[in-house]
Amino acid sequence: MVGGYCTIVERNLEPSYDSDGFSPMTQLVRTLRLRDLILLIIGSVIGSGIFMVPGTILREVDGSVSVASLVWIAGGCSRCLEP
Repeated sequence: MVGGYCTIVERNLEPSYDSDGFSPMTQLVRTLRLRDLILLIIGSVIGSGIFMVPGTILREVDGSVSVASLVWIAGGCSRCLEP
């Protein structure tokens, strides 16, 4: 394992080289473990929430972009301070 994420394929006895013919290229096996899949799902849920929440905040502050931005930043800062 390299960095816990990819596995180097060592079946090639002769190294492959890139187009300039100088540096050897490493071939990696693509693998997704259960932990990787769980983190992908969590990331997509958080990512979709980022696009849904600003509209709600903007409606709550009567359309003021500057107040909505301050609320968004204050919420992010307060979340970073929680243990």
